[in-house]
Parts: sequence; structure tokens; C-alpha cells
Amino acid sequence: MATKPNWTTRNEIEFIRNIGKGLFASKGNAQMMNKKPIPLLRSYIRAAELRTYWPGMDREKCIEYAKERLNRLESIESLNSIGEKVSRRALTMAGVV
Repeated sequence: MATKPNWTTRNEIEFIRNIGKGLFASKGNAQMMNKKPIPLLRSYIRAAELRTYWPGMDREKCIEYAKERLNRLESIESLNSIGEKVSRRALTMAGVV
């Protein structure tokens, strides 16, 4: 009788979704998990592309999800940056700052 894998694609995607949120933190990775998610996702993707052992997981699906999440977060960060610049300029023009 075959045993089910302990960690599945769904588990790995949940892990990726929570990178940078402080979840899944253990003694060894607690500091890593409480940082900004963008550099962590970049590191995850680089490491995942080199990883050869994916028991019970769909490698392509996990990496693709990580890349999509990274793209979404980078887009949000870019929009936030643009919004801050526009807001600062508007406040400056209004003589507030």
C-alpha cells in the first residue's frame, strides 16, 4: 500500500503564499519569514529551479505560482511608489509640505 506524501503541491503553494508573513516560522527560519516577501520570493524561485526532489508536488505549478505572486507584489510595489510620488508632488504644489 502506497503512502501519501506528507507535503503536497497545495501545502507548497500555501507556504509560498505566506512567505514574508511570519507564518510557517520555525526556529531555523523565523528571521527569514519576517522580512519583505519580494526578495524572499526571488530567492525561493532561484532555489526551486535548482531543486530536484519534489515528492508529492508539481514542480512547475509551484514555481509558476511563485513567479505569479512575485509579479503581483512587484506591480503593487511599483504602483505604491508612483502613488507616493504623485501625492508628494500634489502636497508640495498645494504648499502643504
